[in-house]
Amino acid sequence: MEWVAFSFGVLYVIFMAWERTVAWGCALISSLAYVYVCFTTELFLESILQFFYAGMGIYGWITWSKRSSEEWIPIHWRLKNHLVFLLIGVVLSFVVGLFFDLRTTQVNPYMDAGITVFSLTATFLSVKKVVENWYYWLVIDAFSLYLYGAQALYVSALLFLLYMVFSVVGLVKWRRRIKD
Repeated sequence: MEWVAFSFGVLYVIFMAWERTVAWGCALISSLAYVYVCFTTELFLESILQFFYAGMGIYGWITWSKRSSEEWIPIHWRLKNHLVFLLIGVVLSFVVGLFFDLRTTQVNPYMDAGITVFSLTATFLSVKKVVENWYYWLVIDAFSLYLYGAQALYVSALLFLLYMVFSVVGLVKWRRRIKD
């Protein structure tokens, strides 16, 4: 199941960097496979996150399918918006991490909470085609690489390494689109 999640995860990020709607279908399949993988390795927050990703796969597909070619240009957000997201994200990460630390057998509850909270933000920014989503993903993927590696999910750790590479590719491609 981890290989299914991996394969569709790779396809997702490739299609996302090239701004193809099919990326969201790949995200949906990868996410559903990861629900199982994460739950069976006691990464409960990651399981919840994967359910969210599955829903975002549907939402992203619908949203991107409705846009005309003029609406496909990525946008930038103001620094103020990012600072608000970061502040809220840090506070929520601590609260969620504390809850899972006290109430479950969650592995690395604070790190996983941060990954989960900021992944929600980054996914929202991806659907809205905010260029800076790629910066969020670089940081999230670095922490995810560690988290999955620590759970001996080496195929998934490799996926997050690839995600980091494609985040750079996506960032470059989306920034070029704004300049064109």
